[in-house]
Amino acid sequence: MSDGKVDLPALGFGMGDVVLANLIDDTPAAKARMDAWIANEHAADGYVVIAKEERRADALALVQRLARGGPAV
Repeated sequence: MSDGKVDLPALGFGMGDVVLANLIDDTPAAKARMDAWIANEHAADGYVVIAKEERRADALALVQRLARGGPAV
């Protein structure tokens, strides 16, 4: 980071979704719990993608209407 000008000892750890999925798949008890949870959950009825940042307010208003059980349009 400093091109050797400053001594910056550090330790880091990062875990992304792929690593977490691999750990769950490799741990039978965790995989069984995840599978049981998925079997009991309902699928999403829909999802909202904010394709243009300038439409964020519109998208959030839509999400709020849907959360209250209102119509999508």
